[in-house]
Amino acid sequence: MSQINVDTIATAAGVEQARLVQVQSVTKTSIFTFTATSFTDVTGLTQAITPTNSANKILVFFSTNTSSDGNRVMTSLVRGSTHIYVGDASGSNRVRASGFGYDSSDGSATSEMVSGVFLDSPNTTSSTTYKIQVQVNAGNGAVNATQLNNDNTYMPLLPSTITLMEIRT
Repeated sequence: MSQINVDTIATAAGVEQARLVQVQSVTKTSIFTFTATSFTDVTGLTQAITPTNSANKILVFFSTNTSSDGNRVMTSLVRGSTHIYVGDASGSNRVRASGFGYDSSDGSATSEMVSGVFLDSPNTTSSTTYKIQVQVNAGNGAVNATQLNNDNTYMPLLPSTITLMEIRT
């Protein structure tokens, strides 16, 4: 078997090219239920990465599946304790969320998938943690499940995931 080892991939002019350095990923398959009306960590949906160079970027892919008993669920991508992948910061009273969904108003819950891709610049070589936080405006919420007929029983949905890719720039 042949193998090629190189330290750098560069153009003929000697300019180093962007490349993938490492990949870290976590998938949550279990159900997480919550009643929090402020953002709370989803247990098991946290992933750390240690960049090899402070100039490198972290490409974040995430998807979560949520439901509630007829209320609004908000989802947020967080680096450390900072909400990232959020909209315009104007208006300090805005809730900082990556996505949200309303379930049906009759209590027969539906599910919402929130997913995104974000190129982050953490500017560090220290271990950096990315996680998903959720909140519900009232009532009960669930990650990876849909609530049935407002009776607090849950049916599993697709898993939720975070994948981190360090990109040398």
